[in-house]
Amino acid sequence: MTLSQRNAITTPTAGLMIYCTNCGTYGEPEYFNGSGWKNLAGGYTAPSYSIGQTALGGKIAYILSPGDLGYDENIQHGLIISSFISSSKWWNDSSVSTNAIATAFGSGLSNTDLIISSQGQPVSTNYAAGLARSYTGGNYTDWFLPSLDELKKISNNTPYLDLPSGGYWTSSELDIDNAYVVNTGGGPVNPFPKPFDFFNVVAIRTF
Repeated sequence: MTLSQRNAITTPTAGLMIYCTNCGTYGEPEYFNGSGWKNLAGGYTAPSYSIGQTALGGKIAYILSPGDLGYDENIQHGLIISSFISSSKWWNDSSVSTNAIATAFGSGLSNTDLIISSQGQPVSTNYAAGLARSYTGGNYTDWFLPSLDELKKISNNTPYLDLPSGGYWTSSELDIDNAYVVNTGGGPVNPFPKPFDFFNVVAIRTF
């Protein structure tokens, strides 16, 4: 198989062996060691992804570029997005400040943790961060609600992600009553009241 076909294997089993026709200099046999592909000499072959590709439990939604937190010129890193989960309110009927006020790229995970700590464990999954945390696409359990800047970067690639157009909740809180919404159709970013239950929810995870 080719490199792109290898990378399209979403959940390879540790020990899986393939022959990659365009890996290395002349092509090479490779095996998956549980975290990455290696050739039989033990060399690591970093995966290569493209926006919109199905992999790692969802779709590749953003690939880090120079200047992004965590960028590595030798190994791709970025964000995976889930399929559309649901429309939902932001809060769990608890009118408190969650302190999830960070908007920066890389803050969605910590925001989600703060929201769940404040709003309660997502047993009934009736609020945005709870829905995101409870998502298990690809059998991964490290999904979270994206921050404002994370979702803004993803929104530039939505034509490749098959997401319904409209407003999506971020994990970034403005104040006790409002949180930010990003419109995937390219509209303005605005805060909206947390009880609004018609904005969409997607989860993301990093790779």
